[in-house]
Amino acid sequence: MVDWSNLPGELVILISEKLDSEFYILRFRSVCTTWRGLVPKPHNLPYNFPKNTVISIPSCISKRSFFLIKPHNQFPWLIKSSQDSRPKTRLWNPVSFDSCFHSLFFNYLNFTQFNVLDLGHYFVHHYYFYPVKLVVATWQRKEQPPSLLTFNPTGQLAMFRSGDHQLTLIPDGTGYIDICVSKGRPYAVASDGRMVTIGPDYSVCLAAEPILGGNNFKFLVECDGELLLVQFGGGACSLSFWEHENDVDDNDCKNADPKIDVFRLDKKKKKWVELTSLGDKVLFLGDKCGFAVSASDLCVAKGNCVIFETKEDILKPLECEMSVYHLDHKGWIQPLSDYLGYSNLFWPPPDWTGFRDFQKQLLSLKGLCCE
Repeated sequence: MVDWSNLPGELVILISEKLDSEFYILRFRSVCTTWRGLVPKPHNLPYNFPKNTVISIPSCISKRSFFLIKPHNQFPWLIKSSQDSRPKTRLWNPVSFDSCFHSLFFNYLNFTQFNVLDLGHYFVHHYYFYPVKLVVATWQRKEQPPSLLTFNPTGQLAMFRSGDHQLTLIPDGTGYIDICVSKGRPYAVASDGRMVTIGPDYSVCLAAEPILGGNNFKFLVECDGELLLVQFGGGACSLSFWEHENDVDDNDCKNADPKIDVFRLDKKKKKWVELTSLGDKVLFLGDKCGFAVSASDLCVAKGNCVIFETKEDILKPLECEMSVYHLDHKGWIQPLSDYLGYSNLFWPPPDWTGFRDFQKQLLSLKGLCCE
């Protein structure tokens, strides 16, 4: 048996620098005491915002991470975790903002027993009571410190650089509806599909021309190093809770066939190119975020679809309604419950997670367990 603790220190450090996920670094450090001493522990939250900033946001932010937990010979489970400045981690439905599992359940799970894929992350702060997304730009240059990019409810961009005491508003004059980071650079897209990239000096450069006839809600997703744009149009926008946040005309939606288009960014031509297929990929959209997973990793037969939240169930928040849109069936949106493989990824947690035993233990502690 190989004693990994005898691996040369410089090689351990070199390998750790190739890991592009804080979660993978934590698992890497858990191999032995020697490796923990060589590789520093990553910081979950890059900054604490100062109080009394330009757009009046609180001092702490929350990190949301997406994981696919894959036990051996068992169906996987898709989950989102949230972490803030307090030493508490909570588990969430990955496409819903309010659907949270009991916070103690995170500590109940032993992640070292499973193969876990880190699917990405983003950050959230609150503009008064309005949750606002923010992303971390790394610029891919060690001499350039990371920066935070966010936008307020009116769509105005703002950046917070290392060493700053407040957010700096970027007077671009455009209202943006989504932001993301691709290869270290931050991007922002407007409702008409026009996208810009923001530089560390607050410069704004055109990254993609507007989409002809594109006036509906849009979502940015990074997939295998490329930027994708998902556009909801026709009757599709009337199915989504996003309509209330983006002034979508209900009548226009209800009188049109459901339509969801996916585009790929052509960086050289600065244009969006419509895709007819996603291949093996499945796009998940919700909670002001999006991420992509291969169907093979999900253990489902087919990809080439978009899964998104339709609406939340007030009585059963963990069982929010979700829909599936297959790109090879234009104009056809079906409930997630029609697809057993996809629906098994969410609620309720699979038996192998031990969630039922956890519930029994919790009830027992409260003196409510009756079998």
